[in-house]
Order: sequence, then C-alpha cells, then structure tokens
Amino acid sequence: MKGSNEIVLSSRRGGVDGPFRALIERSADGVIVLRSDGVICFSNPAAQEILGSTAVQLNGELFGVPVVPGGKAEVNILRGGVPSRTAEICVVEITWEHESALLLTLRDVTQLKVAVEEAKLAVRRRDQFLAMLSHELRNPLGAISSAMELLERPGAGAEVTSKAHRVIGRQIEQMSRLIDDLLDVSRVTQGKIELKRRPLAICHLVRDAIETVRGSIENRRQYLYTDVADDTLVVDGDPSRLQQIVVNLLTNAVKYTPPGGCIGVTVGRSGSGEVVLQVQDSGKGVPAAMLESIFDMFVQADETLDRSQAGLGVGLTLVRALVNMHDGKVSARSEGRGRGTTFEVRLPLVVAPLPVITNPVDPSIASKCRRILVVDDNADCREMLQMLLELDGYEVSVADDGFSALEAIHRIQPDVALVDIGLPGIDGYQVARNVRKDPGLEHVYLVALTGYGRPADREAALLAGFDTHLVKPLDPSALVQILAGRPARIPSLDPAAKQVG
Repeated sequence: MKGSNEIVLSSRRGGVDGPFRALIERSADGVIVLRSDGVICFSNPAAQEILGSTAVQLNGELFGVPVVPGGKAEVNILRGGVPSRTAEICVVEITWEHESALLLTLRDVTQLKVAVEEAKLAVRRRDQFLAMLSHELRNPLGAISSAMELLERPGAGAEVTSKAHRVIGRQIEQMSRLIDDLLDVSRVTQGKIELKRRPLAICHLVRDAIETVRGSIENRRQYLYTDVADDTLVVDGDPSRLQQIVVNLLTNAVKYTPPGGCIGVTVGRSGSGEVVLQVQDSGKGVPAAMLESIFDMFVQADETLDRSQAGLGVGLTLVRALVNMHDGKVSARSEGRGRGTTFEVRLPLVVAPLPVITNPVDPSIASKCRRILVVDDNADCREMLQMLLELDGYEVSVADDGFSALEAIHRIQPDVALVDIGLPGIDGYQVARNVRKDPGLEHVYLVALTGYGRPADREAALLAGFDTHLVKPLDPSALVQILAGRPARIPSLDPAAKQVG
C-alpha cells in the first residue's frame, strides 16, 4: 500500500479460477475478489482493463488500498507513477471458496470526472461572461446618461454640447458592436451564417479594415506599421466576413497594447500557396498555456477585475469560426507576459484573374422622395427618427401600430414607409402584405426597420413585400442612401420565391 487512495501494481504471479467467473466476466464494471489477507484471488476482464494488468499479474497481488465491507471510495490508478484513471470502488462481504472474502466492484469514472470538471468550467465562464456583459453594457449606458444630462443643462456651451454628442455616438457604436458580436457567435455556433464568396484582393480589404480602427489607434497614441501593398493576392471569400476577421484581430491588438505601443499588419504569400495575414502587437502577451484556449468562447487572457480593456471574449471565437468557414487556419503565438502577441491567418490563394465588380445605378430610382411615414410602437424611436428626417427637409407622418399604419399609407400616399416589424395590432409583415395587395400603393417604397437582423429575417421581409431591410440601431448613411436613390429590392435567398403575398 503506497497511500490511502492509490493503487500501485507490481508483477507478482498467482491466481485462482472458479465458477463465479462465468457469471461476471462480461460485466461492464470491474470485479475483484480479495481474500481476508487482502490478496487478489480473482479479477474479471473489466477490472484488468481498468487496472491495466492481466489476470496473471493481478492474482496473488496484495491490493494496495484498505477496504471494509459496505465501504465506498474513489481511487487514482497509477501507471508509471502517474495517475492515468480514476475508479469508484464499492465493497461487499461474500463467501469465496468456503472462506470469507471481499468483493470489489470498480467503475471507471475518468470520463465522468473530466465531464464534471468541464461543466464546472463552463458554468464559471458563463457566470464570468454575464458579469462582463453587465459591465460592458452599463459602461456605455452610464456615459450616455451623463452626456444626456449635460445636454439638458442650460449653461452647457457649444464645446460641451459637441463633446457630449461625440460621446453618445461612440458609446452607441460600442453597444452595437457588442450586440452584433453576440448575435454572430450564436449564428456561427448554430451554422446559420451563409458566406457570399467571390474572388477578391485581400490587401484592399485589409486596408479598409485598418481605416475602420485607425481612430482607436490614434486615440490610444499607438504606432501602426503595415505591409499590405500586394494587390495581386486574391482569395475566395465573403468580403464582409473577411473584413470582420481583420477588424476583430486589430481591435484585439488595440485593446491589449498600451499607449505608445506598436501594432503591425502584414500580408504576404507562403511557399505552400497560401495568403498569410499577420497582426502583431507589443502588448500584454498571452501565457503559453492559454494560446490554444484563447479562441474559445468567453475566454480572455486577462480575467482580472480591471476592465480597462473592454470586451466579452467572443471576438477571437468569431475569428476562428469565420477563418474555418473560409477553409483557412488561425493561430496565436506569444513569448509570454509583456512580450506581445502575433495572430496569423492563412487562407487558400486563388490563382485566377480578379473579376471586375460593378454596381450600375438605375437612373429611374433617382426620383425625389418627399413624404415619409415612420411606423414604430416605441415612442422615443418614432419621435427621434421623425425629428431627424424633418431636419433634413422631409415631410414626415407617424403611426404607432399596424392598423393605423395601413390607414396612414392609404391616406398620405407616402413615397417611403419605414415600418417596424414588432407592432401591436398587426405586425409589420402583415402591413407589407396588405400594401402589396393594393395596386394603388405600388409606388410606396417599404423599408423594414427592425431589431431582427438574421438572414432569415431579411428573407421574411422580402417575402412579405418589403423593398429593403434595415437593422436597429439605424445606420444613418444606409437610410440616406435609401431616401436618395431607393435601391433595388433585396435579393431573395430562395430562387424559387418569385411571388410576394
């Protein structure tokens, strides 16, 4: 006996066989019979497999753990001095070959223990994520609340007002990114993201991504160096999702690089026919033990209460999922704390000429849009959008439910109707269906303005009769484009869907 909860096996020989073996040799649980002196006199195949020894090796060996009738214990099985398995042992008293003996049943609980530990880890990560989510949402809301208080103060000057507006804008963008990341993670894990792939110049896309985060880099007084000049490097991918990969990697670098630190972005060609994108930083670095798990859901290298580096720990999870969907690979390397991190993305290189993508504008869509109807049951959303459009010179009417929306559309004959989906009375889909049934309302351009942004939601909007689909919070530039040109109807995801009811 080497310890009170460990079994150490040697190779002493000996053994006894008997009629009892025929009854239990096929048991899934291990069975061992001990004589009164603690020597093994029988073991079934399951016990031999758990203990990693043959019957010849076990029989005659002294069992290394003290046991008593009715007892129950959990023991580690040592092989080469290292724990290899965990077994649960139950003990009952029996008669074996006319003598008192103990029957031990061994159940391998190694996988169960691993599963329990993984479940505990998942719960800890979930709880930590919920705490981070609360923090990341409350911070922007706190800044917005303070900015609104400033705007209401009569003594606030132009400079204070301007700063408050900028704060509100930045915090709204931050909250939108958080929500988008959460929704994208959900879609990826459920396999609901569909890539719209085409050949594209990766360097051009990377330069656009850099411009997206350049303001954050400048605000933190970080230095950026790039080598992304080779526009002959072509990949087959979804441009918006590839840009999301680069933006997430750059955002991660900005978060963990201190002011005055360096961030580098390079794109090149490998000898094995791959495009290699690298994002390097001189930040905190990642411990070697976390380099693999850093891509797992809700994992962050820095899990302290210091939340100066905001985030939910889902950005890198999205990166890995989207890279995998593009048949690529992503990895991270770091020399440790304070030594910075390098993220590397490898994508298949396309050896083909880059097609010319054009987006011709139909001059017939440039007709003037003056009358707009805003339909939303949220009074604040409705009023703010009305004021925004009226400041731009539009004639704006409003409605707060589905029935009043239909009445207003027939009465006002608007050029554009911005319709929320979740309306009382009848929902926005039914409003669109009713409008499309009336030939006299064919000119009304219907815009679904909603918090539902999945591909399936866009398809549902099209099938109901909407001309396009915008997701809240509203992107003002997208709305301006619609009002200025009223672009063509969003394409159907189902080629067979030709009719709208």
